[in-house]
Amino acid sequence: MKSAEAFIGALKKGISADKTLSSLPPYELRRCRVYMSFARVQNLDEFSCRFHNDNLPKTPITRRFTFRSQRIFEAARRGHGLTAMHSRQALAEAVASGRGGIWLNLTEEQLQALRRQS
Repeated sequence: MKSAEAFIGALKKGISADKTLSSLPPYELRRCRVYMSFARVQNLDEFSCRFHNDNLPKTPITRRFTFRSQRIFEAARRGHGLTAMHSRQALAEAVASGRGGIWLNLTEEQLQALRRQS
């Protein structure tokens, strides 16, 4: 990875980590597109969630999870799904309505961890 070598070299030269990271390309890691769908269950603040590959209903990656609404926002943030203000607003509206989904951009490590939990 060229940028990892550049980062280490810059740190050895005494350049701050923040300045070095800001000069690196934003998405060098290979990302996997995963769709997180959710629907409210009987309890008002709990949602049934499932993660799918690109071809949506054909291949669920995991069993169903039960999340509270805050956990849905946390999963979307960690999965790089909240990339702009409109994606945050759309997710908030979907949670308020009781069902919806969001595309996530997971790293290979995140995808493998998700698959291990099934």
